[in-house]
Amino acid sequence: MRLAWMISLGVGATALLATMLSVLAVTALGPGLASLHLSTVLIEAAVAGALGAAGGWAGGWLLNGQLVRLRTILSTADAAEAPTARLMAPLDGLARRHLEVIEELAAESRNARSQVRQIEIRKHLAQTEVEHLSGVLHSLRDAVLVTNEFNELVMANEAAASLFRFDRESAINKPIAQVLPEKDIVALIGEAAEAGNTSSRKHTECVLPRDPEPLNLEVSLSSLAADAAHEAASVVTILHDITQERQVSRMKNEFVSKASHELRTPLSSIKAYIEMLLDGEAQSEKDRREFYEIIQHEAERLGRMIDNMLNISRIEAGMITATWETVDIVPIAQEAVELLKPQAAEKDISIHFQRPHQACHAEIDRDMIKQVITNLISNAVKYTPEGGRVTVAPDLTDCDRSVIVSVNDTGLGIPPESLPKLFSKFYRVNKHERVAKGTGLGLNLVKQIVEAVHHGEVGVESEVGKGSRFWFIVPCKQGA
Repeated sequence: MRLAWMISLGVGATALLATMLSVLAVTALGPGLASLHLSTVLIEAAVAGALGAAGGWAGGWLLNGQLVRLRTILSTADAAEAPTARLMAPLDGLARRHLEVIEELAAESRNARSQVRQIEIRKHLAQTEVEHLSGVLHSLRDAVLVTNEFNELVMANEAAASLFRFDRESAINKPIAQVLPEKDIVALIGEAAEAGNTSSRKHTECVLPRDPEPLNLEVSLSSLAADAAHEAASVVTILHDITQERQVSRMKNEFVSKASHELRTPLSSIKAYIEMLLDGEAQSEKDRREFYEIIQHEAERLGRMIDNMLNISRIEAGMITATWETVDIVPIAQEAVELLKPQAAEKDISIHFQRPHQACHAEIDRDMIKQVITNLISNAVKYTPEGGRVTVAPDLTDCDRSVIVSVNDTGLGIPPESLPKLFSKFYRVNKHERVAKGTGLGLNLVKQIVEAVHHGEVGVESEVGKGSRFWFIVPCKQGA
């Protein structure tokens, strides 16, 4: 406002000077001074006055110069022209005041330009900071929602748009209730907004319905009011997906529970038979030997269980190191068959080995793959009735880029509802628990060795009463 007033003052003063000079030219000076030189000066002064009215400082400067020239001419005039000199005195002061006003205007203009430049710099810095914060916000894996005091969505990152399945750009400035169909989360945001400015965050958990399983979310809400008078506040909502953490925690609890049960079973048997030996219940050497064999069998079972648990844990933690070598899997499978033939012979089960027409070379850890084949054959023997048959067949597949080993049996078969859980830790088919003892870790270890270590695949096909076919595939070249 001050700048506009000063400009108006300068323009008015300049116009006034131009008018007064024109009047003096006609009335005060008279024909005695109307020389060509003086007329030229007056005309230039009048032009300068017009420029001052239109252009401000430049016109004022020109006007002041013409006034100086005019005073010089008038000072040389005849003494009879003294009244004209007296008339020029006020004009001289007015011209100086006009110049002072214009100089002040110029200073104000320079200050204004400096302030505008500073504002532009601050604006640029603010825009840069906003872009930086926006980039950080969108890089977060957690969903972030920002609503204003009217519960309208003013900001959301890509994670939030993906989690709640809305278009981020079209959702901005819409009521949060229209953007999110989840009423529980909308209610939490509304409560935080009504709470006003708080110094602490509110943490809670909620379940988000999703297929095939619901999501567990940890919700953090922070409200911020513009001032103490505001009853409602803007709210920043951060949603962290803890579904996997809950699953891992549940799996750990189940693992500890099942491991404790499985470890307690052989320990209880060992303890019971040792107590019977100490109490002298085994009178004959034959009875004592039987007790010793049971104790040895249970101790070996306990040792295998502990080894399997440790191996699985090492593989899952990425702590196990494979010894890679390119070898023929055929002789490894044959070694496993020969190792388990005595166990099969006790049940009158025959193990047949189908040798392929060509070698089956693959880059593997020899000991691990042998353990996989041994576990599969051992399971087949356990769950095949007396007089049954087990067939082991290695071969090349997938245009000779991988090796497949299959173990077929004529055993009990597996119910369809048990197939998806068969490779889980400690899982055993309920109908088969009385047929043979086991830890429920063998097939899980097979899966870990084949898939996690060798980047292969393991599977099963089975029909109740007709037997099962377990198979695994490993690539001939790791990383190919």
